[in-house]
Amino acid sequence: IGYPRNDVLLSARAEKIRQRTRELLGAQPHQTVVLYAQPTDTGPGSDEAIKLEKTLTAAQAKIEADKQNAKRELFRQESKIYQAVYGEVTDAVALYAQHYSYTLILRFTREENVSDDPSKVMQALQRQVVYNKAEDDITDKVLSYLNKEYSKGGAAKVRPVSGVKAKSQSAEAQ
Repeated sequence: IGYPRNDVLLSARAEKIRQRTRELLGAQPHQTVVLYAQPTDTGPGSDEAIKLEKTLTAAQAKIEADKQNAKRELFRQESKIYQAVYGEVTDAVALYAQHYSYTLILRFTREENVSDDPSKVMQALQRQVVYNKAEDDITDKVLSYLNKEYSKGGAAKVRPVSGVKAKSQSAEAQ
């Protein structure tokens, strides 16, 4: 029942629908049945509108809570990925250091401090390495090793970050 273009009582099935409706209502074929739908007040301030607003507010709160939970879960997953990658890089650096008999390797960034951002300037001033020769930088060699390991079929073996590799593994770093 609705607009004339989609009213089921004007469709090809109309007679069957009328018969079934009369049966459900207990009306005889000679009786007239009048069906009336009471309109609902859904205007601002009505009971229906207040109920809908409460439902909407609860749904919005649930969506926000779900969003926060999803963010926390993604952050946990991201942390696990960073930890795994950091472990792989640390292992590769340890293999390289053992192979070339290095006793100390410092963390270093190649980025030059050309920022006007005070926090970035302060970070640059906190660096552990003040001067280095470019040929001492092993970053490209370690990345090359890691890329070679990944191309062999997946991630490099993840080992504990604090683990020290046996000398027999140092040949792998070449």
